[in-house]
Amino acid sequence: MKEEIKDFKGVYRVGWYGIKEMTSYLAHCNVYGFEYKNGFILIDCGNGFTGREIYENVKKITSKKITHIFLTHCHYDHSLNSLFFKEDGTEIICHNICAKSFQEKTYQVWYEFPHLIKPFKIEKTFNSDKKFIFDQLEIFCIYTPGHTMGCSSYLLNLNKKRFLFTGDLIMPDGEIGWSGSEDFNKDKLLKSLEKIEKIDFDFLLLGHGGYYDKKDGKENIKITIEKGKIGKWKVQRDYHY
Repeated sequence: MKEEIKDFKGVYRVGWYGIKEMTSYLAHCNVYGFEYKNGFILIDCGNGFTGREIYENVKKITSKKITHIFLTHCHYDHSLNSLFFKEDGTEIICHNICAKSFQEKTYQVWYEFPHLIKPFKIEKTFNSDKKFIFDQLEIFCIYTPGHTMGCSSYLLNLNKKRFLFTGDLIMPDGEIGWSGSEDFNKDKLLKSLEKIEKIDFDFLLLGHGGYYDKKDGKENIKITIEKGKIGKWKVQRDYHY
């Protein structure tokens, strides 16, 4: 069945794996977005081949400009449409370690095809947990290293609901994201999971796969932590460069 835009009470999923027909080896993240008074904000932006499709999906929701993108980490399937949106003046925001990957360690963006990645600059970064305010809208940046050392999660308060975006920190069914990055760190990943376990949220929105309400989201985090503590994560250490 064809996937469509999903509405989580004001947060929309506007991008996903299969948003357009592509070579099967190309990954693609869930791209989420939401409105504020002066524009539309994305959490992650896709793999570099789907910018137009995501743009058109946003236009089905609002006529407002995409003003900002918050990246959870540097991997291509979450970040490379940044170049498409930057051409329209969209400001990219991420942790400074993530930003350095785009400028200094571009092979970390796409291990399989590092020669395709040209350095580019991120407009705004942060070094630790930080709050951004857009009119009355608050976005909390939460540093959650482990999947990569530049990973962040984001907490949004909107329409009396709290949305937690975790990128590839956690997957469905108690699994973790791909562990082949050179800076993957399972100990820091475990601490990051314990950090988000303490956060109160209504929706847990993952970078790949499904999404959870509060009850099931808390349970998935708990199971993932328990598996990590007893060494049951599926960890692969083969790098692609």
